[in-house]
Amino acid sequence: EGGHGVLMAAVARLTEPAPTPQALPDVPLAFAELICACLATAPADRPASAAALADALASLEGDWIRDSIPGNGSPLG
Repeated sequence: EGGHGVLMAAVARLTEPAPTPQALPDVPLAFAELICACLATAPADRPASAAALADALASLEGDWIRDSIPGNGSPLG
């Protein structure tokens, strides 16, 4: 009985489209696009590896990344 919910979540994850960057209006566009790519249903649409994801994250510019890390003196830290 408890496994039914897990199964339904797995089926939904495999069949429902990933969110679009517009679904994340408070997130900078480049970061929202990367988040959506990570959530893509088709493996070919996701970053190819952890290294590719790390490179994509490193290429994002802006103080918003540094400032959003807790402990950096930002409102979140």
